[in-house]
Amino acid sequence: MLETMRSGRGRLACMLVSLAGLLGGPLTSASAQGVNAKPTALEIAALPPYCQARLNRDRAQMDQWIGAMGKDLFTHIHHYCNGMVYFNRANAALQSDTRNALLSRAISEFNYVIKRWPTSFVLYQQAGVYKSMAEMMKTN
Repeated sequence: MLETMRSGRGRLACMLVSLAGLLGGPLTSASAQGVNAKPTALEIAALPPYCQARLNRDRAQMDQWIGAMGKDLFTHIHHYCNGMVYFNRANAALQSDTRNALLSRAISEFNYVIKRWPTSFVLYQQAGVYKSMAEMMKTN
């Protein structure tokens, strides 16, 4: 979300995701989708281009990102992207138990990539930031 907010399209998609969540729409409502549901087209549109390529399984775009990041790093990108989806859903969740479950899933996904990516990879630190924000948002 941090990366896509810089672009107009990303800001619009983030606003739509938040608005649909506030209105209880099925596109982003965590309780309607369930914690384990696949991301919707709207949720994917709110993500960075490399996540869109991976989650939409766009082979041509994936090959471009593999070329840019390297296969070893791109292999794990879907965990980072799923973490962002869970994080965004948590921000739209109205019930604290649903929000906490989504934040727990996000933290797990970010932990996955933090353990596998080298600290020099540009998204490593961002995964740590998202993980820290999710931990701070979680209530006991």
